[in-house]
Amino acid sequence: MDENRERARGLHKRQVKTLENQVAGALVVIGAWYWVVVVLIAAVLLVVELRTGEIGDGSVVERVLTSSRWFMFVMGLLIPFALLVPHVAAGGTRKAFVDGITRGALVGGGLFGLVATLLFLIERPVFGALDLAWFREGAAGPGNGFTSSVISEALAVATFFLVGVAVSVAYSRFGGWVGTALLPLFLVPAGLSQFLESGVVSDLVAPAAGLVQLLVLVGASAVVLVLAIVVVDRLLHDVPIKPAVA
Repeated sequence: MDENRERARGLHKRQVKTLENQVAGALVVIGAWYWVVVVLIAAVLLVVELRTGEIGDGSVVERVLTSSRWFMFVMGLLIPFALLVPHVAAGGTRKAFVDGITRGALVGGGLFGLVATLLFLIERPVFGALDLAWFREGAAGPGNGFTSSVISEALAVATFFLVGVAVSVAYSRFGGWVGTALLPLFLVPAGLSQFLESGVVSDLVAPAAGLVQLLVLVGASAVVLVLAIVVVDRLLHDVPIKPAVA
């Protein structure tokens, strides 16, 4: 009995790792092109605004990075569900699938957070050299939210990725009419994630000490991510699999 349990545990770990590598690998490859476009757009915006004299205070990169959430949402629609049929056909469990795509989303989110933070690191001294005020409009915490940028960005984009997975599975499971009717429900984690980056939340936590702000915002973002994971798990745990047609 113990030997069978260990064998099943080892198989589960291999299945999870395979899915994690597939999802993270796809996000790295496709995400690389996304970041090239983001850098180019941010650079062009900065140059144009400097030439026209219409540049305002605050981060240009932050304005462009709003698209990263929806980019990950679209990736969540496309990538994981394309892997579900082959995964189950190869003997994989739905539990391993959920665990694998969740870990892949976190790896991809972490990389997105690192790249975003590097862009902020580059942008901040550029603004200083141009004698322009630099800040992040939707950030809070020590250093204008800079300390927590990697973690907050990682949690946000991972949440949007999983929301994309939930929407994709919901349409496949319930069909177009019911899926559309339930769409606002599945988008709740994405809405909460966006709300945590709003000025309303920044104002609410502003009176607290910097470390408290960081813990509150990261903790709230983690709760929203867990909510997205639960939604995906509930949708996938008994979703019917349509066999591929030769």
